[in-house]
Amino acid sequence: MPYVGQSLTLVRTYKETTFWPWWAVLTCLGLIALIGASFDRALGEIAPWVGWLVAAVGVAVMSWAMWATRLTIRVDESLLAVNRAVLPRKWVGKVVATSGKSARELRTVKSDARAFMASRPWLGGAVLVEITDPADPHPYWYISCKRPDSLEHTLTSSNKD
Repeated sequence: MPYVGQSLTLVRTYKETTFWPWWAVLTCLGLIALIGASFDRALGEIAPWVGWLVAAVGVAVMSWAMWATRLTIRVDESLLAVNRAVLPRKWVGKVVATSGKSARELRTVKSDARAFMASRPWLGGAVLVEITDPADPHPYWYISCKRPDSLEHTLTSSNKD
C-alpha cells in the first residue's frame, strides 16, 4: 500500500508458453502406435513386450521434444525474454503486431538473415520488435505468439527503464 503522497505504479507483465498444436501431437502418437504395432507384429511371438517398449520410448522422446521446443515469452517492467534470450526493455524500439499473410512473409521472404527468429509456423500471429541497441547484431526480433496485440500493447506501455 503506498503512503500518502506516493504514486502507485502499475507494472504491466505478459507471459505465454506455447507447445505443439493438437494435430501434431496426434500425428506423432499415431506414428508411434504404428511403429509399436509393427514391432509387435514382427516380434510378437518371440518377444511380445518389444512393441510396447518401442511405443513407450517413442512417447518419452515425443514428450521430451515437446518440452524442449516450447516457446516461452515473458515481459516485465525491465526486460523481454523469449526462451533464454533476454532483451532489456530500454532497447525495445518500434513494435508491430502482425498476423496471417504478413506474418508469414516476415518470417520467410521478407526476413532479414541477422534477425532473431522465435518462429512457430502453427501460430497465426507474431510481433516484430525493433532493437535500438547499436551493439546488438540483430536488427529486430520476430516472435510468434498467440496474442500479438496483447504482447504489442505490453511492450509499448510506458513501463520501460
